[in-house]
Amino acid sequence: MIFINDDSILYLTNFINFNDILNLSITCKYLFLLFDEKFYKNLAIKYFSDEFWKLAKLRPVNRSFPLKNFKQELIRIENFQTKLDFLNVNRWCQKDFYNYWAYNDN
Repeated sequence: MIFINDDSILYLTNFINFNDILNLSITCKYLFLLFDEKFYKNLAIKYFSDEFWKLAKLRPVNRSFPLKNFKQELIRIENFQTKLDFLNVNRWCQKDFYNYWAYNDN
């Protein structure tokens, strides 16, 4: 059996999409534990930006309904983006989220 070290596995995740990362994480307990909160936080910052998450954190709780961790937040965003794909609407970029937050939170 060939073993790949943790750093190599984490490096390979740079070349697959989020759904593939989720699918990979459920293949075995070792990978599920390897993809911890720190991994998903770094992934969230990579996909959007640190500024995006700081602004998201400032949103009113009664409007944003924050989830427990970055993995769940990323899953929520990906589910939303997938619904946009289904409707043949362009995926939202950061600016679209900012505009929605400005409109919805005021």
